Amino acid sequence: MSETDNDSQEAQARQKNHCITILAITTLLLVILVCALSYLAYTNYGNREVTVGIESPFGSFSQARVNEIANRVLCGVNLAALRDAIQDYSNDYGKYPIANTWCELLIEYADVTKTTFVCKSARKGRCHYAINPNAAPNSPGDMVLLFEGNPGWNQFGGAELLAPENHNGEGCNILFNDGHVEFVKTEDLGKLKWK
Repeated sequence: MSETDNDSQEAQARQKNHCITILAITTLLLVILVCALSYLAYTNYGNREVTVGIESPFGSFSQARVNEIANRVLCGVNLAALRDAIQDYSNDYGKYPIANTWCELLIEYADVTKTTFVCKSARKGRCHYAINPNAAPNSPGDMVLLFEGNPGWNQFGGAELLAPENHNGEGCNILFNDGHVEFVKTEDLGKLKWK
């Protein structure tokens, strides 16, 4: 490998770490905000209970809505961490992890923990993501790679496993083959590319 290639890979790694840091800081700020709102929402002034919401130029948000948005962001951060692990695996083996053992392979191979597989908005289960077995490193960038699915370990499949109910039926976080994570609204889930 030439020095230029090595420098390019190091620059890409720094950029990826920078993006993850920004996501982590944003998530942390949202969590702090939710904690502050939780404290204030249950504080009484005299005999009057105070209900706190967030006012923004786009409307007001209740504490439950803020919690859901924070959980949605954390879910996206989990998919970004899984993306990094899959990319590292793919760089070394030239393929994505085997679909029926992908969770174990990522825990074994990469620096991910079991909590990375959990969406905080989901009600139960140890993993809320599934892998598209049709995706490969050379597949089109707009193909689904990982997505929010029903609870289960080492899940793989397609649209039949999508779980928009994790986010109040509003949609799912999707990791696309080009590496970007996007929250796709329920009405747009039918447009996803699986093959």
